[in-house]
Amino acid sequence: MTTTIGEDAHDAYIIWAHGLGDTPAGWRLACNTANQRLAEKGHKIKWDLPKAPTQPVSCNGGMVMTSWMDLEDIPITPSTPDTGKDLDGSVDIISKLVDAEVAFGTPRSRIIVGGFSQGGALALTSALKMKEPIGGACCFSSWAPPSAELAIDASRIAKEAGATAFLVCHGSSDGTVLPECGQAVHKMLTTAGLQVDFKVYPGMAHSSCAQEIDDLVTFIDTVLKKNDK
Repeated sequence: MTTTIGEDAHDAYIIWAHGLGDTPAGWRLACNTANQRLAEKGHKIKWDLPKAPTQPVSCNGGMVMTSWMDLEDIPITPSTPDTGKDLDGSVDIISKLVDAEVAFGTPRSRIIVGGFSQGGALALTSALKMKEPIGGACCFSSWAPPSAELAIDASRIAKEAGATAFLVCHGSSDGTVLPECGQAVHKMLTTAGLQVDFKVYPGMAHSSCAQEIDDLVTFIDTVLKKNDK
């Protein structure tokens, strides 16, 4: 099930993926707010907020819940092991949404994927695993799944014309996905030579804040103006 926000007559497209155990409803208000502010800047955007499959999660004792990938342990550190279970299937969900939007006529350079926590890890993985780059990717309070070996993909994408731009955001007091995870994502992407805006919010736990949404709006506006239709 996918929740859609925005205009049918659009020229840009954003996919936003929720976190573990959540649904698109958890991010609908924030995405609506961002979309309204971007509309005031002249952008016509369609947002798709997909719902994760319902499947067992190891770190929660095998409890069945919405989840983009299996998690072995929480809190998550840059070195927390993962099996990669369910991740490929979720990447395929995002890839199919992107392919459908390209078939609709939206340039890849005006497509952005993003998400929070587990959804941000999915957005990062999906963006870097694309055969051709998209305009941007946003990673809120997330990490690079070790099993995905994303450093290899980051180096490949960095060499492509119109390489993907990234927004990486993290709270300094996040006890669920440790701040070091955001730092590691930033380092991986910059080492590959990719453009990264890295934001740390003092005192923010595993959550979001108004400044983060401000930064999201600025990032999207910048990407779309750079890749003007």
